[in-house]
Amino acid sequence: MVTHPISLCSKCQSSLEQEQTVSRKKRQVFDLPSTKIEVTQYESEGKVCSNCLSFEEGQFLPHVTKSVQYGPRIQALVVYLTNYQMLSYSRTAAYIRDQFGHTISEGTLVHMNRVFGERLDIFEKKAKSHLLQSRIVHFDETGIRVNRERQWLHTMSTKDINLQVVHTKRGKEAMNEIGVLPHFSGIAVHDGWASYFGYK
Repeated sequence: MVTHPISLCSKCQSSLEQEQTVSRKKRQVFDLPSTKIEVTQYESEGKVCSNCLSFEEGQFLPHVTKSVQYGPRIQALVVYLTNYQMLSYSRTAAYIRDQFGHTISEGTLVHMNRVFGERLDIFEKKAKSHLLQSRIVHFDETGIRVNRERQWLHTMSTKDINLQVVHTKRGKEAMNEIGVLPHFSGIAVHDGWASYFGYK
């Protein structure tokens, strides 16, 4: 909170410092906090037991595994920008540089996405299970560029969940490998692409 005190009368120049406040006007400004990368150094102590001469070390937190690494918040931001906002790696790196004053390589961004992708295995299994139990599922496939080559973003969604899988193929081969349509027995809403009619 920022207070703007009044200390002098504008008419007679008398001091108002000892006068009681009789009114307050309030205005609020919503803004973003200033942003910067924070570096937290973790240290693990090593000690020798004077009784038995055993060397003992303190344990790092489970997510602190390397001598230098990025934390979970910046990793989550990278995945959000590159996947949900669909920014390229170069634009994501430029955003981080401009917003936080920190240079990050595109290779690091690729690695972060790969690690998060591996963690999504559990979600993918749950999403497929949910889709297979749903009465109505919307299916679509959209051409995208991956490393300058055309691939296909296959989307399967309900009002509750959206699963997207990138595949080199558009048709039945991809749909079979993704594994939802071959086992789906509900109503499939789609754009009429011929491959969809190969399923009951």
